[in-house]
Amino acid sequence: MQDGVVRNTTPYSTTYKSQAQCNMRVDLNCDGFIEPWETVDDGPRVIYGALAFFNMALILYMYVSRAYAETYGLQFTDWRHAGMTTSYLLSLIFPTINVIAWVVSYAGGDALYIFYMVSRITSWYYVSGFWLGPIFLIIWIGVRGITTLTDDNTEVNLAMFCVLGTFTIFINLMFTEAFDNWMIRTLYVSMGVKDAKTRVKNGVFPLWGEYDEKDVKTTEKRDKKYKTQDYKTNEWNKAEKDSNDVSNANNFAFVFETAAGW
Repeated sequence: MQDGVVRNTTPYSTTYKSQAQCNMRVDLNCDGFIEPWETVDDGPRVIYGALAFFNMALILYMYVSRAYAETYGLQFTDWRHAGMTTSYLLSLIFPTINVIAWVVSYAGGDALYIFYMVSRITSWYYVSGFWLGPIFLIIWIGVRGITTLTDDNTEVNLAMFCVLGTFTIFINLMFTEAFDNWMIRTLYVSMGVKDAKTRVKNGVFPLWGEYDEKDVKTTEKRDKKYKTQDYKTNEWNKAEKDSNDVSNANNFAFVFETAAGW
């Protein structure tokens, strides 16, 4: 204790051995360590769900504002209409389904896993397919020339898309780890912390159902192998040795050729 502050420098699991039970409110698995997944609350779920709702609502607003949907509907007749239609249809496929999964997730059970998976897929959409519509709008601005259309507010829509996409990607990256910890905490209740971490941190394993334990051991061994500094040093030394062997072989060949008079 320094300055009245208790500093946890060693695991306190030994203390629990003399107690009937640990404090389950701060150390859920009673291992003597308080990890991030144990302290996370329901915030990440709300953030990912609300972010999807914000995307869905704003794109819908851009599509129906100024009577665009009423006038043009779903068209691909030029780059402008292709951009607006594409963005609207993709928002129905990804953010809208993400919002539905968010609402259903409060029923618990498998709905929680589905929401996590849908949110992860939607996160990839934000950095890929989301930008297809804005690209079409950029092309339209480049080829349209001087327009006489009074309802052509492509520049405004393009700016809104860019701000929305950039903001969404930033929030997703900021809360990625917290969202994973939320899923680990959710899975821990039914399958324990080790199994929960394995399923969330390694994309090759399903969030629920059975998987082969041999795959887990292989993955852990591979990750440990590449994370240890000793292995990196050995790999570097091996590469350097191979390089020296090639250099020595070339030198030997040069000396041999010189001696032979070639």
